[in-house]
Amino acid sequence: MPPRRHEQRNAQQATEVFVNPYTFVPFFEPGNDFRRAPAGHHALNDDCYLGEVTVALTAKAPLLLRGITQENAESFPRRGDLPFIPASSLAGVVRSLHELIAGGCLRVFDDEFTPGYRDLASSRGKDWRLVRVAEVDASGRPTTLSVCEEAVWVPARLLAQVLGGPDNVVSGARVDVINVTAADRVSFGQNNNQQVTRLEATRGPRDQNPQIVPGGGSVVLVTDAGARKNYKSFYCATGKLTDKTAALTDDAWSNFLISIADTDDMRIARGAQQLRPDAPVKKLVKYVYGEKGPEPVGYRHEARPRLFPGQVLWAKVDNTQSVVNELALAAIWRHPGKYPARKRVPEALLPCRDPDELCPTCRIFGSADTMGGDKEARQRSYRGHVCFSDALPEGEVTTRPFRLPPLGSPRPGAGQFYLTTPVSGAASGTPLREWGSPAADKEDRPRRLNGRKQYWLTRRAQDRPFFRVDGEFRGTMASDGEAVESGAAFTFTVRFDGLTTAEIGGLLAALSPRLALPGRGALGIAVGGGRPLGFGTCSTEVVELSVESAGSRYLADAPPALEPADAVAAFREAAPPEVRDTWPLVAKALRMDQVDPADVWYPPKAGIPADRLSPADLEPGFEFWNQSRGLKHLTRGPDRLRQLPKLEEKDQELPVRTPKDRGKPW
Repeated sequence: MPPRRHEQRNAQQATEVFVNPYTFVPFFEPGNDFRRAPAGHHALNDDCYLGEVTVALTAKAPLLLRGITQENAESFPRRGDLPFIPASSLAGVVRSLHELIAGGCLRVFDDEFTPGYRDLASSRGKDWRLVRVAEVDASGRPTTLSVCEEAVWVPARLLAQVLGGPDNVVSGARVDVINVTAADRVSFGQNNNQQVTRLEATRGPRDQNPQIVPGGGSVVLVTDAGARKNYKSFYCATGKLTDKTAALTDDAWSNFLISIADTDDMRIARGAQQLRPDAPVKKLVKYVYGEKGPEPVGYRHEARPRLFPGQVLWAKVDNTQSVVNELALAAIWRHPGKYPARKRVPEALLPCRDPDELCPTCRIFGSADTMGGDKEARQRSYRGHVCFSDALPEGEVTTRPFRLPPLGSPRPGAGQFYLTTPVSGAASGTPLREWGSPAADKEDRPRRLNGRKQYWLTRRAQDRPFFRVDGEFRGTMASDGEAVESGAAFTFTVRFDGLTTAEIGGLLAALSPRLALPGRGALGIAVGGGRPLGFGTCSTEVVELSVESAGSRYLADAPPALEPADAVAAFREAAPPEVRDTWPLVAKALRMDQVDPADVWYPPKAGIPADRLSPADLEPGFEFWNQSRGLKHLTRGPDRLRQLPKLEEKDQELPVRTPKDRGKPW
């Protein structure tokens, strides 16, 4: 067997490519008979059966699961000292595979999701003003906002000097800004053909210098230093309060919530279950003025889905200054994309809601209408026909702890990977990667999501970058977990009731995909967490199938002679052509070691070394995202849109991008 590509490099070399941890199986267009009434539970029809499937599961890579109680949330689930896989985990995995193989609806799908994006550096415009929250409702939505005059930018060091130190430079602090005139307006930079101008309170050569005194009619806004270049001055915006107030529109509040949803503040708060505090959450801001390192600037307020009286924000105010149409936490902040997820998938694949009209998966696993909105108290759910047991170990199973790197929520807003791309090149203004980019999305035809997301399965976990790291991942979002070792074996059962022969075959195909899918190579399933890191690859085998009819169950008739292969053959024959057409790609997505495990990682900041790694070797590479978003720059030229390789492509590798690659062709 020839050496794998990464083995051909010596320990000092680093590959300049990576393979993204996930790919997409394209959606299919359902036919007219996609949804129909299920069998029901009132009787066992002549062509329906009940029975039990016994399945053997073997971990081909370490299998990571979290505890099912708060007391042992970081440990593998146990019954006493016995590790086991909860039935709920297995049911979720198998249902997801059934949706993929049998062609089910998108059951776990946030059809209202719309991403938020960072603003490009440009002037806000005269209709943007600082506002101070005056009143809020019980949910934390502002009901009254006090509008300020045009903002004046004040050096943070000067504010600290006036207010008695950085500890007193807090968003909402009060000062008086005196002697600022039009002569203090400065212009600088030029990005995307926009000149940035603003009033600055700096010490100039004029007879009457601007003055800052504590206490008074202006409020201070402190924002994060993350997007600012080091070794320059750090300014905070101030706004003089007026007697004008404005109300907030529904769209402005909705878009604000979308914009903050993907921020680091929100991700950390979500993990710590601190999304709705009782007061603004202050966070220290530091800035690197010189070689001495970061110095304290002051305290900003973290992003949260509720606001409090006294908080200061930017707002886009209408001409009458009575209505706020947009909110932002900083001058360069975030904005929502357009066209929610429901408009980016085949409409027929949206989650089932009517219990009399169910997709192939909901007819077997059940359906729950979680949308609400009905005035009548009607039951619009359907109980499934399958029941899973816990998976219990066969023989001795050992576990070991792991320190896991920060893993945030998926980011479907990265249109380079998540959206189909009928456009190429770069655009001025709004990057092509964004949901709603006017150069790429049309209102009647928004670009679709690429398909159903699948993580690559690899058996050689020792080759994956995460398992080659020497050292410990640190940071607020790093976490601990426990996994069973590769080779651990488990057995579980699935009981079914009221399924046809073809439906039994579909269940078997989801339990062991190799029974139904075409092609060569070992197929697997993914169980548990940490899949982007290389955890969770498992093989499954149907050990036994027992089937009964109504006659054999209740009248002592002979049970049906149904072999797994016969049931799967019936499923294959009954599957619609549009579903069968996806099976070669489904098989490719589930094939173990389809890609080189050594290169499977999110875009890194530099090439991945071939041998042992440090946590720093796997730090995120933001240059890849910046250089692939499809944006024309005034100075360095275009950053062309670069799409994730399609599943049907043989080569799944992508190049690593570093700052020296800016402006260079892909």
